[in-house]
Amino acid sequence: MNNLIAIPFHNQTITAINHHGKPYIAMRPIVENLGLSWGSQRIKIMDRFGSRVSIIDTRDTLNRKQKMLCLPVSKIAGFLYSINPSKVKPELRQTIIDYQEQCDEVLDAYFRGELQHKANYHLEQHQHLLDGIFKNHPLWYRASLYRQAGYTHKRIGQLIGRHPSTVGRMLKKIAAYHIPCQPATALVA
Repeated sequence: MNNLIAIPFHNQTITAINHHGKPYIAMRPIVENLGLSWGSQRIKIMDRFGSRVSIIDTRDTLNRKQKMLCLPVSKIAGFLYSINPSKVKPELRQTIIDYQEQCDEVLDAYFRGELQHKANYHLEQHQHLLDGIFKNHPLWYRASLYRQAGYTHKRIGQLIGRHPSTVGRMLKKIAAYHIPCQPATALVA
């Protein structure tokens, strides 16, 4: 199965997937973060990016099989710019503009050569940190996944055999390492 990676972005979560060593983005969470209709955007994604769309098998936090509609990271800017902010509800415009501007900033930094070195260094350091933390604290990993799925401290405690107050302390420690453990939107494509 493929590794799910929760990426915090504008107080929301984007789901990335390492699929055969390449980064893909689960599209449903992005569409829902933007406040758009998944049904119409799914059709648009299939029409516009059909040959680049991948339906990737993953497992959810309860180890159930699920399929996610994903695009390679390289196609995310194209998807975002296919959305015209003036054609969406006024309350959604700023979020869409924020996502598009963030794409502009990332692409600009990349082409100026500022991003690649920083990104490689930070990803490498972050992965070492996660490997060390979760190796030493395997329950932390399970607790963070359950929390991202929206489970309460009480339910997580039942699932991992710990008291809810212990779960709360675990999640605070996890958050102190800047590991996302807030409830995410539904991940099933």
